Amino acid sequence: MRLLVGLVLGTAGLGWGTSCGPEILGPLCQQLNENAILFFGTVVEHAPPMQGRWSRLAVKEIFRGLPAGTTEVILFPGSWTGLTVGESYLLTADPWRNYNSKPWTWDRLKLWWKIERHWPEGVRLQSWDCNYLREGVRVPQEDWDYAREVRDGKARRRIYGRVSAVGRLWPGGGRWPKLPGATVRIHGKSKTWSATTDANGLYSMENVEPGQYWVEAEKRGYTSIGSNPEFEVKSQGCGFGPIALTAAGRIEGRVGGSNGLAAAGATVSYRYEDSSVGGEIGSTTTNEKGEFVFDDAPSGNLMLEARPPNSAEPYSTMGVRLGLNEVRKGIVFRLAPTPFKRILTVRVRWPDGRPAAGVEVFGETHGSFAGRLTSGADGIAKLPVYSGHVYSILASVKVDGKWTGAGARVEPQTTSVDLVLVKAPSQSR
Repeated sequence: MRLLVGLVLGTAGLGWGTSCGPEILGPLCQQLNENAILFFGTVVEHAPPMQGRWSRLAVKEIFRGLPAGTTEVILFPGSWTGLTVGESYLLTADPWRNYNSKPWTWDRLKLWWKIERHWPEGVRLQSWDCNYLREGVRVPQEDWDYAREVRDGKARRRIYGRVSAVGRLWPGGGRWPKLPGATVRIHGKSKTWSATTDANGLYSMENVEPGQYWVEAEKRGYTSIGSNPEFEVKSQGCGFGPIALTAAGRIEGRVGGSNGLAAAGATVSYRYEDSSVGGEIGSTTTNEKGEFVFDDAPSGNLMLEARPPNSAEPYSTMGVRLGLNEVRKGIVFRLAPTPFKRILTVRVRWPDGRPAAGVEVFGETHGSFAGRLTSGADGIAKLPVYSGHVYSILASVKVDGKWTGAGARVEPQTTSVDLVLVKAPSQSR
């Protein structure tokens, strides 16, 4: 099944993504079907109610498949992607499959009378399931380079990827630490190549023949987690082979409550101390003695986080530095006493200043959510939060069927916060 690829261009910059997992699917050069249409356009209109799902796009740049001089297209997505009017996308699609090839039935005639006869004329395109739409992440320059290589008939065939040092695999490379100096073997039908990762953990093999390939990597002190990428390189495409290796580090310890007794059933997780690197690496619960164990732990400065059993209280934390394949035993983790709660006054308003009633308000700190409340007729919600913690305070509500909201960072000493929603009902009619 062919894919719709949407690369978002918003005020924050270029972004791309997919509801099926951008890291799983790989970059544009691996996902672009050889016969698919490829263009860049801006959404200028959505289908009115009762006319089905279509979007009108003004075509800004054609890379393949559209006649020269095409200025707009009508896109019928196979699954709804949330394309936004005014935003721009790099898209792949197929020509519209005309219903004329299907026999007329009474149900189809009713559908035509109710919906299809209102569809606009023009160049009609269709997309498929597994739609790309990853907002807030910048589009890799390589995707734009590849689109223009396709336009110029100079698309390279290559195999490339990144080797990461963590016991979890996110094929896109994600934000995990990169492994320089790893040996990568690229296996084809009749030949095997070797490459070495650079300082950023990247490897590449250019000018490969079309066909099936699989990739593996190794480095002293690390082992494979048994997930070797397999893919097909097309005549004008690439193979994207990210790999994750894991170290054999181990962390053993016990968690005690603020009273010193074993905290059975406590939640313990760990991540890198540097929050810009990856996310949660592992999570477990303590046994009846309050003990926990993490195997296959990577080296580096790690942050342990623990929370009491069945509790929404914020985490207690402890830093641990782990060497490559080091075994650390006897770590004693003491949960902090339950912090006092205080009341934070949250005032929610529409853009014109009117109080916004019926808006859901909640707070988040270190993975712990404060109770959800609904703003009253005066737009105010009295939100209980833990003392001494920085919170993200959020408000959200549906306006004409779509979510809108507002958010703010609140310091421990803050007693009240004002949130102004992005959109009001009167603005969307």
